[in-house]
Amino acid sequence: MPPRIRSIPARGAVAVAWTLRNPAVNGAIVGFRRPEQVDPIVAAANLTLDKHDIATILRRK
Repeated sequence: MPPRIRSIPARGAVAVAWTLRNPAVNGAIVGFRRPEQVDPIVAAANLTLDKHDIATILRRK
């Protein structure tokens, strides 16, 4: 993963950002187990994956 992505505290935030980048997706349904998980995941709505991030993630499949 790019260092910028690795520095994001909630890995789920990257998954939400990945989902939201799809033009056919209007929203992401997420769940939380603990209250402290809410803020990092909600912040993913403002996380934009650039072309380098996407290419790096695709190479790791």
